[in-house]
Amino acid sequence: MNDVTDFYKDFTKADIISGLQKYLRDNKMHRKRSDGFGRDRGNGLERPVIEDKTYSWTQFKKLPKDVIVVYAFMKGCKLPYLQNLKETDWYNKDKKIWEQRKKKGWRTFYHMGHFVQKPPDFRLKNEYKPKEK
Repeated sequence: MNDVTDFYKDFTKADIISGLQKYLRDNKMHRKRSDGFGRDRGNGLERPVIEDKTYSWTQFKKLPKDVIVVYAFMKGCKLPYLQNLKETDWYNKDKKIWEQRKKKGWRTFYHMGHFVQKPPDFRLKNEYKPKEK
């Protein structure tokens, strides 16, 4: 088991999980309501099933790295796919975009439980446009 995980030593557990979730999204592996979690939508992706036990993504993140690596490999998310994500800087993409937008004057708002960035010309309903002379 350690021989397999040695190949994945460059990746953190969070990187493997986010790469696996991207792989599932790209291959349209969405969850089914019969997975034991009922109407709880979560992130809409197929939930991990290990030895006939269905895990939520929160529970899955708490498992050891070895188990996560083997599950990702069994689903088809292999090492070359994760290496490609790392080479194309996919893991840091969102951070760089947010910083670039901030420099361009984009505004950050907290809306419905998460932060959202809007362009400089975006106005809230109660904000007034500055009058041009």
